[in-house]
Amino acid sequence: MVAHFFDIDTFVKLEQKVWIIDKSKPNSPVLKLSKSDYNVLKKGLFLNQNLKLRIGGEYFYFNKEMLDSIKLGCKKIKANVSDLTFSFTEFKNIESLNYTLDLSSIKHLFRTNDIVYIVCSKMKNPFYEKIVEELNQKLRSNGVKPRDFYFLIEDSTKVLDDDILIYKKMKLFLQHLVGYKTDNNTFIDEKLTDVDDVYYYGDNKTDISRMEPFNKLFRKLLSNTDEYLKDIILSDIKERKKTLTTHFVSSNKMNLFDTKSYDLSYNNRLKRFKDF
Repeated sequence: MVAHFFDIDTFVKLEQKVWIIDKSKPNSPVLKLSKSDYNVLKKGLFLNQNLKLRIGGEYFYFNKEMLDSIKLGCKKIKANVSDLTFSFTEFKNIESLNYTLDLSSIKHLFRTNDIVYIVCSKMKNPFYEKIVEELNQKLRSNGVKPRDFYFLIEDSTKVLDDDILIYKKMKLFLQHLVGYKTDNNTFIDEKLTDVDDVYYYGDNKTDISRMEPFNKLFRKLLSNTDEYLKDIILSDIKERKKTLTTHFVSSNKMNLFDTKSYDLSYNNRLKRFKDF
């Protein structure tokens, strides 16, 4: 049995930016950063360029193009470059943002009985619930009935923490592959829908690539699990092949998916292939 997990961002085109602002002018952004650019700064990936700027009391390293854009933005609005900080207003106040729904990544499941779940990586609030309800109705009108919507986080600012999101997604997939829920970092004796194959669809290539070590998380969860349940899970995966297949949803409509597959294995044996 197969379960399809779609990241809601593959459907909802909602472009949110992190602002760099002068603290005295919170409504006038000096520069707007994409989520991926913000994470690059947080991880210090431009350290080798040695172009640093103090923002919000902490030094961050930029590439030349970004730094020049900040200088130009400061000049335009007469901002104080020594009093800059980050603003997450577009993540906290999304009601003013426009969005569209694109179902191209799920068309192959229209009017089928396949199991479908939607993974939501944004805070659950009235506006987002409105989007979810609209998406749910649009899917159902095309013969797709989602089993559930999984909301991974509750704090709007934590949507930017990719490590937490990847961890929660992999743990969710593992729960359905073994058929048992988790409590913190251990499997517990509480069953849920058990499948042999999890298909995950997402539009963030970096996040997709970070699914590779999901067997490492599997071993960690098993090591904390009671022996009797651990034996049941290991016995089951020996008898039934379990696989996580990731689908990167590209902008290439002629070749929409870039696909890799990983077998669930306690010994971390790995199988991969592209263009499934």
